[in-house]
Amino acid sequence: MDIKQVGMINTVQSTAADDVKVKKEKAASEERKDHLLLSGEAKELMQTKKNAKIEIMKARVESGYYFSDEVTAKTAEKIMKSL
Repeated sequence: MDIKQVGMINTVQSTAADDVKVKKEKAASEERKDHLLLSGEAKELMQTKKNAKIEIMKARVESGYYFSDEVTAKTAEKIMKSL
């Protein structure tokens, strides 16, 4: 009896191992999530801008700006466009 192409068995086994490796890598990459890191300086700047906007809105509420005819007309116009 003469056996030839024994090397093919090794090829099949390595291919199966490669498939498992690819599946593990794919699963690991799917678990990764994008993330963003902000410096302390960036966070502080964002908070400063947010606080400034809040102060502007408070001042407008206190002055009655949002209850003016101009603001009411603009608001009504935007509502009508959205319908």
